[in-house]
Formats: sequence, structure tokens, C-alpha cells
Amino acid sequence: MKTAALKEVAPARAARLSFSPKDVVWQLNLDQVESQSGRILSKVTGLASAAGSSTQAFDTGNVLYSKLRPYLNKVVCPDSPGIATTELVPLRPDPKKLDRQYLTFYLRSPEFVTWVSNEVAGAKMPRVAMKVFWDHEIPLPPLAEQKRIAAILDAADALRATRREALAQLDALLQSTFLTLFGDPVTNPMGWQRKKFSQIGSLDRGVSKHRPRNAPELLGGTYPLVQTGEVANCDTFIRDYKNTYSEVGLKQSKLWPAGTLCITIAANIAKTGILAFEARFPSNKNSPPSSNPSSARRPPSAPTSPNWMPSSPPSSTAPFAGNSESGDYGRTTQPSCTCWGACRGGARTRPARPFPVARNKKVDKS
Repeated sequence: MKTAALKEVAPARAARLSFSPKDVVWQLNLDQVESQSGRILSKVTGLASAAGSSTQAFDTGNVLYSKLRPYLNKVVCPDSPGIATTELVPLRPDPKKLDRQYLTFYLRSPEFVTWVSNEVAGAKMPRVAMKVFWDHEIPLPPLAEQKRIAAILDAADALRATRREALAQLDALLQSTFLTLFGDPVTNPMGWQRKKFSQIGSLDRGVSKHRPRNAPELLGGTYPLVQTGEVANCDTFIRDYKNTYSEVGLKQSKLWPAGTLCITIAANIAKTGILAFEARFPSNKNSPPSSNPSSARRPPSAPTSPNWMPSSPPSSTAPFAGNSESGDYGRTTQPSCTCWGACRGGARTRPARPFPVARNKKVDKS
């Protein structure tokens, strides 16, 4: 397939627009751009005179590419003119050679993001090495084929947006239903009995000497490794995983059974999900001793059969067991570890659905 360097078919060229100081214009910065999708979270407008000097004009002929922290994957295909921060590079594709939407989707593709994320300079504020960026060869199928590919991907994006909206409405409905049935868990207007996590189930966590992404020898085997992203992005049940542990990783990990409730404690705070398959979290046998001697087993009084709708008032908040990749610990009797946790024991949970096939790896049904 024919290719061309980005600098040849989509050079950096801001729009030739002039705004008077009193013009109200779209003022775009990185905080307004959703990671991965490029969706504009809020279109902020203001007087052109307030835009500042480190800005540039753009129009609907540009594709705006964020050179700061490229792994965040912020690429904008603007639908109206405006003024943008200089952290957004104003690419201007040649309409005779490169379709603007095709370029947008290409820059957002996982393969390109993975490649460009390794071509950065700077530790605290990594930015793309632009010389390498401009020399990158982009595939150039015929223009009609570019438009066809872009149309398919645009339709897929629209479906994802519709699904996000539906999930948001469902989440609001679930929260409303919970408050109707059980009341506000903070003010506890119904007077439910309260207990500590450690009183109703096992409470545990571990630590890894090295973060998996910094120790490749830990990865690449057959043992499912679930991390914070899978918990944060699941819809109640964790069915997917992107990484696996090797035999080396297995030695420093712990197996958690299906039905374990996972709670994120850092990055994605308080996101929860229930394992639909056996999995391992980053763990190490050299982690500090538990302050709760019963944290590795189910208390005799804990219920053994799951029940989504309890017939009597719930006696507590769910227990959890935590894992920390960072090496920083919290006391096991409180939800204070720094990465994420998993819960077993007395929590009443919806019975697990039949094990599905994960999108990235096959789930073992045995």
C-alpha cells in the first residue's frame, strides 16, 4: 500500500483567521477533550482578547493532535473554528490525498498510540518527539477507500456514544432504586445496623515488588491478571482482562475466586466489579502481616449463599481485600490501601451469570 510522511500530507498549519478582541470564540484546551474518543466534554467560549498568547487559530480543515502525554490519545476533528492551546498541533491534511476523518481515526488507533507513546521526551511532562512524528509514514489507500473506512468507524463511534448514554441513564436509575429501597447509606435514615468490613468477611491485600508494566518477565503466561482498568470499565461483572501472568508473575500473586468483589482504591476511586472468573491480582508473600488474623478466611457467621435482594435489613457495608502495585499499604481493617481491593465473605451479591468469553482472552470455565 502507498504511504507518505505526515509532514508531506498533513503539515502543521494553523487557520488563517483573525478575530477582533470583542469576538466570542471557542477556546479549546486539553481539559475539554475526552481521552481516547476525542469527544468535546464542554465547548467553552469567551472573548478573543482573553485567549492569551500561547494559542493558535483552527478551523474545520484542521485535525488537532495533542503532543502532550500522547498515551491519553486526545485527537480532535473540530466542527467549527476557534482558538486552541499550542499543545494541540494543527495538522492540515491535503484534501486531494488524505481524508480528514481518516487521519483522525488513524491517529487514535491503538497501534499508532502505542508507537508514538514510546517516541517522547521528558519525564514529568512527556511530549511527542515531533521530528519522529512528522517522519512517520501513514498508509494511503485511495481517497474513496479512506472515506469508506472513516464512515464505518464514525458509525461505530456513534454506537459507542449511544451505549455510553444508555449506561449513564441506567446507572442513574440503579442509584435511584437503591436510595428508594435502602435510603442514603451516609445518613442511614432507615437505621440499618453497621459493622466493619473485617467483621463480616475476609479482608486481604497484597503488594508487588515491581509494577507489571515495569517488569515484563511477570507477564505473558496463561494466568488472568485483572487490574484497575478492568474494574473501572466493567458493568457490575468483570468479564475481560488484557494481561496475563507468567510463571514468574504467578509466584508473587494470589488467586481470587469468581464472585470476588473488587474495589479500586486509587486512580479510579471506589469503582467496583465482581469477578466472573478466577483471576490474580498483583500480590507478594512478603507483604506486611495482616492486622486482622481472620482476613484470609470466611468468618463462620458469614452467609454462604449469594442473594441479590436480602429478605432482612443488610447488616453492613461489603468487606474487601486489597492489592497494591505501588508498595504502599493500608491497615487491613480499613479500606485504605492505595491501589485496589477485592471482597469475599458476607457481601450479598447478585448470583454470577454464565461465564462469557472475554473479549481479549478466553475465560476458563472449569
